[in-house]
Amino acid sequence: MNIFLGILLTIIVFFVVVMIHEFGHFITARMTGMKVLEFGFGIPPKIKKIFTDKKGTDFTFNALPFGGFVRIDGEDFSKSSAFADGAFMSKSLPKRLLVLVAGVVMNLVLAWAIFTGMFLVGAKPLTVIPMDIGPTHSFFLPSFEESLESGFVKRSNVAIEPLEDSIAQKAGLRENDEIISVNGQKIVDTDDLVEIIAKNKNLDFEILRDGKIQKIAVRPENGKIGTKIFYKSLELNQDFSKKTGIIDAMQLGVEETYHASMLTFKLVKKTLGALFFPKDDAERTAAQKNLSGPIGMGNAFVMMVEHALPISVILLFVALLSINLAVMNILPFPALDGGRMLFTTLYSVGKRLGFSREKILKGEQIINSLGFILLLIFMIYVAGIDIFRLLQ
Repeated sequence: MNIFLGILLTIIVFFVVVMIHEFGHFITARMTGMKVLEFGFGIPPKIKKIFTDKKGTDFTFNALPFGGFVRIDGEDFSKSSAFADGAFMSKSLPKRLLVLVAGVVMNLVLAWAIFTGMFLVGAKPLTVIPMDIGPTHSFFLPSFEESLESGFVKRSNVAIEPLEDSIAQKAGLRENDEIISVNGQKIVDTDDLVEIIAKNKNLDFEILRDGKIQKIAVRPENGKIGTKIFYKSLELNQDFSKKTGIIDAMQLGVEETYHASMLTFKLVKKTLGALFFPKDDAERTAAQKNLSGPIGMGNAFVMMVEHALPISVILLFVALLSINLAVMNILPFPALDGGRMLFTTLYSVGKRLGFSREKILKGEQIINSLGFILLLIFMIYVAGIDIFRLLQ
């Protein structure tokens, strides 16, 4: 039952996120005077036409429920009507760019609306991002250091584990000793301890061992004493949240949408770079672990249902999925919105430079076809990783 509900939730979420994206294309095409031939609910093959509106747009119901599509007159350059009045290519460059970017904008608006709602009712961070990403400036996806500073992650005292025959061990320090202070300076985090060890020739440790405070003198060599440093315990603060009024919530929603988008860009760049241009096999393997497609997302939603996670967590996943779709679509890759924006700009520039319209459009069609094939191969590759992960 949980698997069925998880799959149903996955279909609904993908449908909503993609349809909102397509609605952006649809409404701006209408606003700019383009003729919209079809607004499809679901992906073909077509099952039936629902109705045709006054402007001649067919609203259709299609077999695959993973989103939808908008078909605008003139997008097929091979047809004689490609440059007729009301066709996509008959409009000015700014209008074409507006239509192409509108889907991305609508995905960001959806994320903003969800984030704003979360801050209105009381928002909690979703998870902690690994330290190697750096500061995220995101409330819902903070870095480890940001989580410590905000209080989302609660930590105990800094503790140590001396290495065998090290200076620290010979001086009398033991595994799991909690460091209260060194040379009278209170130790708040691991960086404090590393810095004070490196800068001093004589160290007076005040430690907590078996509930008793002890003092131990240590003399470093070359700024080192030979010990591992860690926090005795780390735990999430379950009471941590932020609740604001409507104006502040709307502003925080904008900021969160921006920071989450920048974080997504950073993660996409890092993952794709490690996947295609890795320094070693370990980096490529780590990148593959970060890849996930519809199958992986579906598995995540199944787990949410199984663990009965609150609706707020599911909504945050929807917001992040919407941002991910926006970021991926704005990339200047053929067959994506970003690639189409690049080509429609190059088309206008090429026309002004005297290049043949037919040659420019033919070149775009070829490149878009190749881009679509590469995207399809990549999607199959990601699906394979998801399936392998599930089987494991």
